[in-house]
Amino acid sequence: MIASSESEHAPTSSDVGASEADPVADRLRWSQPASVRLAQMKKARLHIYVEGKLHDSYYYSKVLKDRLEIACLEADFHLARELDSVGQGKGRCLNFFRFLRDQNCLRSVLGGETTNHLFILDKDIDDEEGVLIDSPHIIYTAHYGVENHIIRESDLCNAIAATSSLDLKRVAKSLGNPNAWLDHCCEVWKDWVAVCILAKMSKCGIANYRMSSKINVPVLAATSPNLLSLQLDAIANKCARSTDVATEELRTLLQRVDERYLSGRHDTLFKGKWYAQFVSEFVKSITGVGSLDERALWAALAASVDSYNSGSDVFRRGLDRLLSYTVTEANEVLTAVGASLAE
Repeated sequence: MIASSESEHAPTSSDVGASEADPVADRLRWSQPASVRLAQMKKARLHIYVEGKLHDSYYYSKVLKDRLEIACLEADFHLARELDSVGQGKGRCLNFFRFLRDQNCLRSVLGGETTNHLFILDKDIDDEEGVLIDSPHIIYTAHYGVENHIIRESDLCNAIAATSSLDLKRVAKSLGNPNAWLDHCCEVWKDWVAVCILAKMSKCGIANYRMSSKINVPVLAATSPNLLSLQLDAIANKCARSTDVATEELRTLLQRVDERYLSGRHDTLFKGKWYAQFVSEFVKSITGVGSLDERALWAALAASVDSYNSGSDVFRRGLDRLLSYTVTEANEVLTAVGASLAE
């Protein structure tokens, strides 16, 4: 258990004067040891950490609401930006997770009350890179990120109509089957997905998931062979390898992307945030002008999420795993204490 001290409870210097740039900074960031102590002192017995700042807490609290009520468990959600740690989003969460793990504080008991810490993180392509962490205190999205879950589990037509002031019937007719339309978006940028994976695994930083497609210009255009060649040349030069080698690696990755797509797992590799660009182009095709407010779109999508959609089962199973693990661990401790007393 972490011992408390006055210095632990002081907000870190990184927060001083930071609120102008970041509203979240108005919530003081405590040092890591102080955060553990504060969690133990709060009424909530489960502390859930999420990496995103916009809709993560809302979505996860929505799909876990019933499970938490059944378990009679109060949970507090924390943004990564509230943590005193280096890095951004996911990196901050993982740094705090490792601190808790090293201090044996992922689960702690104080005054007979058990406090658990749970981290819900975007999978990204951690599975491809072999860096997923197996812990009952971490839940990864089943898809690339939480946005994939939100858009697949929401009422897409209603969200588009609401944020673009269009007639719902017209949107539904033009869009067709929402899931088929989303799959088509993934197909259009399939080559870009493979390029991003290649760049990420090569650690070259040339083309990456943070960018819009550099080989599909405009958004709905087919892959440009010339633009694709430029990206491969850039990756090859940055990584000190030949373009032929990079091209062969891309061909291998495309086969893996194809396998995922053919099995209906487009969203495990396609970044969910990219969908907003396709929605914007879709709206433009109807109205002929204007741009879409992406933040409003994601808010409308999150609000229309079906809490019982099977796509969010991964989070309920993850919570069940943590609670089951906690009970099992407690029983093992009681058994060990009983055996010791019997001796």
